Amino acid sequence: IIFGEKGVTKSTMALIIYICLILPWHDNPLGWKAPSRSVKTAYLDYELPGGIAQYNAKRIQEGMDLPPFALFHRRCRLPMADDIEPILDWIANLKIEVLIIDSLARACGGDLIKTEPANEFFEALDKLKTTSLILAQTSKDIESKRKTIYGNALFTYYARNIFELCRSDFSQEDEIDVGLFHRWSNLSKIYPDTGFKISFNGQGTHIESQPISAAEF
Repeated sequence: IIFGEKGVTKSTMALIIYICLILPWHDNPLGWKAPSRSVKTAYLDYELPGGIAQYNAKRIQEGMDLPPFALFHRRCRLPMADDIEPILDWIANLKIEVLIIDSLARACGGDLIKTEPANEFFEALDKLKTTSLILAQTSKDIESKRKTIYGNALFTYYARNIFELCRSDFSQEDEIDVGLFHRWSNLSKIYPDTGFKISFNGQGTHIESQPISAAEF
């Protein structure tokens, strides 16, 4: 799960990960290790229609001078538990290995604070039998020094890795500085904090890595 507040470019980061997997993007500027082959990845979008997702992906392609790639995108309007059979058919037909789910609140449905919707979501997720990257909102607890995933504690307990994406206070209108912080894992070590600059201009969306400082966040 990658979680964060509104406007921290979670969907952009998810598309970057999508491109790293599907091309694969070996010489990406983020220093991430890409797979040795193209990994069939798909985007379950509970937030935006396909045209906007295609536009955002095209902007990254143009801004980073990348070869064309397919965006396997499905617009979802029902909670995942209520739509699981059509999703399973779609995944099987495309032979999808990795799913990006944007976002947890809409995919779950119901009251996220309660246990039942969380359990129903994870039961549906188990049926997919794919690796999943889930985008989530942040908690609204202004008293806590460290934010958590919004909703029931099961979202934290059942996640295998949790990353928080934060936006720098020094970000500008056309340039956003973000930090990706590995908050928890039960499968690996905790990886170092990483920083990125995302620029939105006439040449497309450009991403580059950069040092991260505690003062920014």
